[in-house]
Amino acid sequence: MAANHDEPTRRPAGSTIKYNPHLWTDDELRDIFVVRKAQLDEVLDRMRSTPAGAVPQATLFVGARGMGKTTLLRRLALAVREDPELARSWLPLSFPEEQYTVSGLGELWRNVLDGLIDALERSGAGRAEIAELDRQAQELAAAVPEAQATLALALISSWSQQHQRRLLLLIDSTDLLLEGLRRNTRAPARKKTGTKATPAPKADSAHDDSALWQLRQTLLGSKHLMWVGATYQSLESHHAYDKAFHDFFDLVDLRPLSLDDMRDALVALAGRFGMRGSET
Repeated sequence: MAANHDEPTRRPAGSTIKYNPHLWTDDELRDIFVVRKAQLDEVLDRMRSTPAGAVPQATLFVGARGMGKTTLLRRLALAVREDPELARSWLPLSFPEEQYTVSGLGELWRNVLDGLIDALERSGAGRAEIAELDRQAQELAAAVPEAQATLALALISSWSQQHQRRLLLLIDSTDLLLEGLRRNTRAPARKKTGTKATPAPKADSAHDDSALWQLRQTLLGSKHLMWVGATYQSLESHHAYDKAFHDFFDLVDLRPLSLDDMRDALVALAGRFGMRGSET
């Protein structure tokens, strides 16, 4: 029997569902998302206006914790799936926030490949196609780590070209992911010069930015991938000339809500998770 939306929503008063966007259904997400529409439309318009042969502009939502970054990423994925034109050309891939724990580019692109398989399963794609991709992903996982990134990217590009669909990568905590990649990339060992001992390296010099530069080059050269992420702090690398991601992302600031926006958001939450009719 269909739910009667005129009756009170029967949720425990102390339920944490209302505070966790990952647990919201599509209907709940539509009802609750009543602010940040300008930022949503900005990215959707950019996707519509990016020609198939052009490299999409990478984008970052920047805002303090609780500003709605995760909700905005989820709503973006839903909007793409529900728009017939966009859905023909794009496939949104969402990832757990723990994506920042990846140990290298090979693991990152394997996760993207796994996300592609999961998205195809949810969308009802053919079993044969999913099984073949899954088989290739398992073979790739057994390859040497140095080759995994190249092999995974080749599979991703091949799928995109075959189906004429680009992948929208929705990466929460992008700042932590980039920092994790940097910290997991070891700097080349220093060469010894004669018998003279080399000075002890600084703590931070044990890592380098080579993985970040490789990621930048991949995103700059791929028309199949669009990175839309979220971060609670502005990237230091965005402002530093010597960093891999200097001036790379288009930054969309999520500023504090106005009083009217705050009221609209609270009324929407009350309407979904509180007692209907008591919003005032």
